[in-house]
Amino acid sequence: AHDEAGHTLLADRIREWLARGDRHITIRPVINLNDHCNGSEDTGHHGHQGPDPYVPTFLTAEKVRLRNPTCVFPHCTKKSRSCDLDHLTAHTRTGITCECNLAPLCRHHHQLKTHAGWRYQQLTPGTFLWREPHGQTMLVTPTGTSDLTDP
Repeated sequence: AHDEAGHTLLADRIREWLARGDRHITIRPVINLNDHCNGSEDTGHHGHQGPDPYVPTFLTAEKVRLRNPTCVFPHCTKKSRSCDLDHLTAHTRTGITCECNLAPLCRHHHQLKTHAGWRYQQLTPGTFLWREPHGQTMLVTPTGTSDLTDP
């Protein structure tokens, strides 16, 4: 644990503060963004077992939003904290609820993906290949959007 200045705190000191009751202590989990799903996409479950909920856990949602700070639709800059978490493979079609199958889409772009023929896939964590209904292809990375369609 660390104080506001970043100094390491000893467990005894933390216990002392907790016992006093006049301190506000916030505990935040450490989230490892390099810890990815390990399973095979061929199974449709990416190595996960058991029934799969539609709504992601706090940790899963937080990892997705930290990895993708904005909507992953081409050229969108809406902050991921206000976005829907979209299942790349629909949950009803064996799409699991894990970071490898979730991406933030603002409500408008989520509707385009769901109802207007836009399609995308995650190539690597944080990198998405988009295809619009008329064939244009775009690559969205953490640094921006590139048009891959031949002129």
